[in-house]
Amino acid sequence: MEFDRQKLPESIDVAEKAIHQRLRELPIADSKELRELKDALNSLAVLKKML
Repeated sequence: MEFDRQKLPESIDVAEKAIHQRLRELPIADSKELRELKDALNSLAVLKKML
């Protein structure tokens, strides 16, 4: 969790890259994790809009 608004954009970018990497590695059959990762990306997108 990052509370410094100046560091937040970089933290969001790092998190998005990690999620996208995991999505590339994810077996297709694991739909629960896929949904959770997509939810996380959506949450990060909302956070970015709030900055």
